[in-house]
Amino acid sequence: MALAKNSDEILALEKFEKIVKDLKVDRGTMMRFLRARNLDQANAEAMLRAYVHWKSNNIYEPALKGWKPEKDFMLKFEAFRCGADTEGRPVFYIHFDTWMPSRPLFDDFAPFDLVLFAYKTFIDLYEDIAKTEHQQVVAILDNQDIGFSKIFHEVQHWTGIQTLIDIWQLYEANFPETLHKAFFINTARPFMLGFNLMKPFIAKHTLAKISIYGTDEDKWKPDLHNFLPNDSIPEKFGGCATLVHVYDIVYDGIMAKLKGEKIH
Repeated sequence: MALAKNSDEILALEKFEKIVKDLKVDRGTMMRFLRARNLDQANAEAMLRAYVHWKSNNIYEPALKGWKPEKDFMLKFEAFRCGADTEGRPVFYIHFDTWMPSRPLFDDFAPFDLVLFAYKTFIDLYEDIAKTEHQQVVAILDNQDIGFSKIFHEVQHWTGIQTLIDIWQLYEANFPETLHKAFFINTARPFMLGFNLMKPFIAKHTLAKISIYGTDEDKWKPDLHNFLPNDSIPEKFGGCATLVHVYDIVYDGIMAKLKGEKIH
């Protein structure tokens, strides 16, 4: 569970637990929602109750029963787990260039399909993350090979941009304080165009956990190795991590089968 870090958090959690005991959520979840609202009891309660209601009545119960994601989504939006930090937080790696171009998926599928896919992935991964001491993750986000032409192609698709905003807001509202640290590496100027479109929708406390580096590995690689053990850093960055596909974790080794089939 997400541990209280100081006396203020301990006292806030003891009080909050009595207020929301009817929701039957674990203390780690309570602590994350308290932190997301700077220990404000009323705001944290409103946020937590909205999350429980939304999860139970809108998506989690009716829409996900027997639901299977489109294989196109899993083949396109690849992500990997690559170990844990020194305190047991899972570390995830994404090379964003493999996600491009994503516009065909936004053309072929309804926005709700993509939102539901993202939500289901969050839910399934969180079941694993919730078992850890801190209920948080570290992310390594590689922007290598993403130049102006790719960014410009993507940002012209307003429906796609709006869907990404919806997905991010879903994450912020329902999975607060699950990010411990994010490293954006190999980031060229054009990528910042897309990031700046999303920035107004990212909470300040989340932005504070994001470090963005340029393409000079002499600047970001030492920070990455100082923050994480070698066995949680991908080999291409000087580590020795074993990469496990996220959807193999969620859907029990499904990727080998899917990669034998064609994507749209």
